[in-house]
Amino acid sequence: MNNIRFTTKTFIWLSSLVIILFYAGELQAADIKVRTGINYDWWDDDQDTKASQVYIPLRIKTSFQQFSMSVITGYTSTHITSGEEKKSLNSLLDTKVNTSYELSGNLPVDLLIGFDINLPTGKTALKQEDLVLIMDPDLISINNFGEGLDINPTLVVTKEMGKWVGGIGLGYAWRGTYDYSVAVTDFNPGDIINSSADIRYSFSPQMTGRFLGNIVFYGADKVDGKDFYREGNLLLLGIGLHYSRTKWNGDFTLRTIFRGKSEFQEGSKGIISEAKKSHGDEWVGDINLRYLLNDSITLKSSLQGRWISENDYATDSNLFVGKREKFSVKLGASKILLPNLDGEVMAKGFVIHDGERLFPEERGERDYTGGSLEVVLTTRF
Repeated sequence: MNNIRFTTKTFIWLSSLVIILFYAGELQAADIKVRTGINYDWWDDDQDTKASQVYIPLRIKTSFQQFSMSVITGYTSTHITSGEEKKSLNSLLDTKVNTSYELSGNLPVDLLIGFDINLPTGKTALKQEDLVLIMDPDLISINNFGEGLDINPTLVVTKEMGKWVGGIGLGYAWRGTYDYSVAVTDFNPGDIINSSADIRYSFSPQMTGRFLGNIVFYGADKVDGKDFYREGNLLLLGIGLHYSRTKWNGDFTLRTIFRGKSEFQEGSKGIISEAKKSHGDEWVGDINLRYLLNDSITLKSSLQGRWISENDYATDSNLFVGKREKFSVKLGASKILLPNLDGEVMAKGFVIHDGERLFPEERGERDYTGGSLEVVLTTRF
């Protein structure tokens, strides 16, 4: 950002940081952790399109007894080139304030009460030609530069019984109105109800199995107070396995995601359910390995495979979307640099193959290659 003007958004962003630092300073027994660094993403495809992004995150977290609070924000510089056309955007991001309070020991179950707020300090009301900078999340780290004021209360209930540990979570996200672009103003994304479950069983001190589930219900998006679109509800099911030894540990997780029928605007009828599902079913597999090289250095690696099937529409339908296949690998290491300073370096590469599609625009098959380099510093005081 060449010139940062002192706007209301900037004031909110700076005030949030001052509040948490003041609060943390008042709590002499509080633990304070600051995490920042730099992340560089890049990708290109076989259609003469390429993009890059620099992302600088900042997270300040403090905890005192059962209470914890964190402020998360960042700055991003994003660029995309397609043929001779170039677009770029430099912006602060929204600021998220996350708080939680834990109740344990005095009840039959343990409770975690959360209250999260998204403060609109980022960039909205993009020019129509700049919307190309909002990219696929499979390609770039930051694909959302700003939203409205969002409020998200959550409740998590956990219980341990012998070798079993289970948790159930429920959350409601109230999402405020903002200007999505210069052409789409007064945009009110639908509220979200989210419920999740995580059940774990210890086969042995070294091996733990896991079952997870997630159901998400989406409200209708509105423009100028009128229903515009509603995302199909989501069901996620997954299994996992964790294995740990003295010098190393690893995780394997397999998830499948099913999405219901979405609702689209159709003239004066408002939004009506589509004839078939516009989203294909999704499968995601993850393998993560960590090796303790010595007392200060940990080596890390991960593999992920993602497969999304064709949607339910015929190949000649204007709503047809073909399959997607993605494979990514990540390698890195973390090191204790000083008693209160940790460092981490991670490098990632990926390839993606997309089938042809007719929605939201007609496009033939496309192949992507890309990667990222991340450097993170974490300090405690």
